[in-house]
Amino acid sequence: MANVKIETFVFMELKVTRENNSTRNLSEVILKIVKREQYFADTQEPQDERKFSFGQNQDDLKKYEEIFSYISRQIRPVCLISNLSDIDNISTMAKKDSNVLKLVHQNIRGNFLKRVKKIEQFLEENDIDIFCVTEHQLLEKDGNDFFDFDNYKLGSWFRRNKTTMGGSLIIIHKNCKFKERSDISVNFSTEEIIEIACVELEDIVVLCVYLPKSIYYNHFEPVMNRVLRKVCLLNKNVIVCGDFNINLFENTKKEIVSIKNLFKSYNLNLLFLEPTRVTEGNATCIDNIYTNILPESKQIIRILKSDHFGQLITFVNEEKNKVVRNITDNVNNCVDNWRLDKLRKQFPYVCTSNDPNKVCDSFFHIFGTEFISSETSGTIKDNEIKDRIQKQELKISEIFHRFSIDSKIIKSDKEVFIALDYFFGDIPFLEQQQLTITSAGEPAAEDPAVDLLKNLIEDCKNNLSFSHVTADVIIKTFHNLDHMMNSNMWAGSAVKDIIETEASNLALFYNNCIDNGKFPNLMKLERNQSLFKPSSTTDSSMFDPFAVLPVFIIFEIIIYDQLKSHFLENGLFSVDTSTVEDKLKMIVDTIFDAWEDKIQVFGIFCNFSKSRDWVNHNTLVSKLRHYGISGNTLDLLVSYLGKKIINGKMFYSILGSFLYRIYINDLALIKTLNSTIVLHADEISLLFQLNNKMQISDDTSMINDLSTVVNWFNVNKFKLNITNTRCILFVTSSRSKVVSSVRINETELIAVDNVSFLNITLDSELLWGPHLVNLANKLNAVVCMILRARQKNDVEMAKLLYFNRFHTLMCQGILLWGHVSTFKSRGPRARILGAFQTIFDLQKRAISAIYYLDCEEKVINKKIKELNILTVVSQFIYENLIFVKSNINEHPKYRDIHGYNTRNAEKHVVMWSRLQNIRSSYRCKRAVYFNKLPSSILGLDLDEFKCKVKEQLCKKFYCSISSYENDEVDWD
Repeated sequence: MANVKIETFVFMELKVTRENNSTRNLSEVILKIVKREQYFADTQEPQDERKFSFGQNQDDLKKYEEIFSYISRQIRPVCLISNLSDIDNISTMAKKDSNVLKLVHQNIRGNFLKRVKKIEQFLEENDIDIFCVTEHQLLEKDGNDFFDFDNYKLGSWFRRNKTTMGGSLIIIHKNCKFKERSDISVNFSTEEIIEIACVELEDIVVLCVYLPKSIYYNHFEPVMNRVLRKVCLLNKNVIVCGDFNINLFENTKKEIVSIKNLFKSYNLNLLFLEPTRVTEGNATCIDNIYTNILPESKQIIRILKSDHFGQLITFVNEEKNKVVRNITDNVNNCVDNWRLDKLRKQFPYVCTSNDPNKVCDSFFHIFGTEFISSETSGTIKDNEIKDRIQKQELKISEIFHRFSIDSKIIKSDKEVFIALDYFFGDIPFLEQQQLTITSAGEPAAEDPAVDLLKNLIEDCKNNLSFSHVTADVIIKTFHNLDHMMNSNMWAGSAVKDIIETEASNLALFYNNCIDNGKFPNLMKLERNQSLFKPSSTTDSSMFDPFAVLPVFIIFEIIIYDQLKSHFLENGLFSVDTSTVEDKLKMIVDTIFDAWEDKIQVFGIFCNFSKSRDWVNHNTLVSKLRHYGISGNTLDLLVSYLGKKIINGKMFYSILGSFLYRIYINDLALIKTLNSTIVLHADEISLLFQLNNKMQISDDTSMINDLSTVVNWFNVNKFKLNITNTRCILFVTSSRSKVVSSVRINETELIAVDNVSFLNITLDSELLWGPHLVNLANKLNAVVCMILRARQKNDVEMAKLLYFNRFHTLMCQGILLWGHVSTFKSRGPRARILGAFQTIFDLQKRAISAIYYLDCEEKVINKKIKELNILTVVSQFIYENLIFVKSNINEHPKYRDIHGYNTRNAEKHVVMWSRLQNIRSSYRCKRAVYFNKLPSSILGLDLDEFKCKVKEQLCKKFYCSISSYENDEVDWD
């Protein structure tokens, strides 16, 4: 690379000439340039003169932005100075009124003791109120005796113990009331990494910061973030000045963007983008001031002897009696006052129009305006030219609103957007193209999917008409949803304190929608997140969106409740098994029943290409009409489907998911000879019973059933991904397994030994070895995650991660696989492992990672007991006991069988099986476990039963199934 001589230039003059004509306004800028050496040698004549033409902007501000944008792209560092006469002398500036304060930051880069007199003279002559110094080179051993200024006090300082370089201090005029914030300057400062001095005035907090080297920025940023978070809670203006040793002219460094974003997230704007240190052949901008105050003036000064320039700002100190709106850490009082004010003054929230769209716009516009006015604490604007350029480059808005919602202060652009998006915000949006959907009053054209539905189930004679909602229903629905939903998944936190006062208006608004059969466009807004499938995180087509719920979801849930009641009361649902465990149990029970009859089971686990995106709206509307939904009720649902793409993303919301369930409801109603269809969301499994004496390809009944199901897929426009669809033959270990080819649409299915369905791995013999291997790997990864999280967070965060990830994975399907005693690991060194012991060891490792415990087993076991956490064995027993209690009618007692008054008459019947695999499973063992409970516990209702059982299992601390079965100690 060739050597390039870098010269520093100073732009001494800017001359703007305009040429007006009928088509455009050209601006020609003459830049008179002089070399830095000549300028500082008091050379007045420019050595070079260049002309630049810029755009057709008539606005001077935009014109200057173009100039500065051009300058920032030049290779050579430059300095733009608007008034050279004042750069070296500020002593002539007149003192303004008493409300105007002057602050100067200066890196003196030398021993403060040798410059005490010059510094005091500088402060007195220029009437400086706050003087911030970095690199004062004072040590702790120097004491405080050296400081003896007549009109100034030493506010705060940080001094090193070892090296002489560095340090920071703040000097305050004696007329300014202040207090030192030693909790910040002492607690957050670290020698040679971040050195802070901090004082608090009546309305301002001033920080003087020194970052010795930019290589320490990774340590500097988290500390500075905590400092700013603490300072901003004081609800005062903030000024952060210092030497950050990060050259803002080097735009390619990531530290520059990071430090700008750090301060910008707290509404602290950069004031200087000019050289603050000039050396031979180099000019850098490393000293700066960040503040949320709009200064009266700002200036680069060069008075004190140093290779760093100083920064001077003057600003108006707010009067003490001036009424200002502060940012409060808790907005309960604000919300309460606003609620009472609303009760006294009834705002015209609902307009007289019958159009729900107009009612919605009026309602949320007025309500949103009132809410924002009560929650917004101020607007900060910065009209400085260079700051606007910087914000334009970083794509940051010029106006920042600060909110405090649910005791959380929102500062960044992203948080402001989310807060408005979560609330009833009036956010511009682009409506999707209106599609033609069959209206409620018009019969649909012939549709083979609807014809197939009519053959499976008769028309519903009872028509559904949506009932009006009341304020009580809205309040109850809101609180139930707020209790269930994660705060990151919906927007309820913004209005939960005022829902009681708004429920009556919402009821009027919702009833207007029901009466007119329209779902307002504004209520269709939602933010979709992308959830990638485990198989591919790089293919954009392999993801599922899920909706972050707005407050309007209340109306969707009310509609959902009435729709669900209609389907349940009229028996329109095929199978009402709502949980994942129910679906998995249905599959296992089907296989066990077939094995008992000496029949093999052939399973096909279908994979669809984003099946919810293939739901045809017109077909769905026709199916809804068939299920007894018509009139305004159907019009409302049609309106809900309107302005959506034809393969609807709306099926990822609550109401949308239910409509998807209605769309595929008739699949399980298909009349087949010997097959079972299990549906859960996008995953569909088909189980066929086979004749053991026949090949699969020769089993005509299975082939006919499969053809019927495939035909349903085709007529309902479902795209079956055959290449990812798997088939598996479930057989006992005593039978040979022979699988011949199975074809769908001339494509042969892939036969496997195990398949994943609903995050559970099913193997051909239901020995659960592959699932336990996968589970152990997942839990081991979670343990490592907990350990890493604990190193950077507190115990509560690690506990949250344990219950959210480890405990959830451990409990998933434990009722099905928990009876397994051993399994075989994978790899060339495969070995037999104890199932419960392996999972229990991982559980103990997770608890040890949370509390930094020794590996001693007694210590860990004691901690698990203290935390009332169930061991994996106790969790398996707990699931069995709760299952029997919840389905007590399905478990007869011996007295119901033979009628004799025997000693075991009150015990529940233990099922028998000829197969060892079934005898050891939950199917037979759950009654054995339940019969060991004392009668005092058996008589409790379900909620009390759960609490009592968990309490006793935590106390007993079972580590094996045999320890529970052989326990003779009474639970009472």
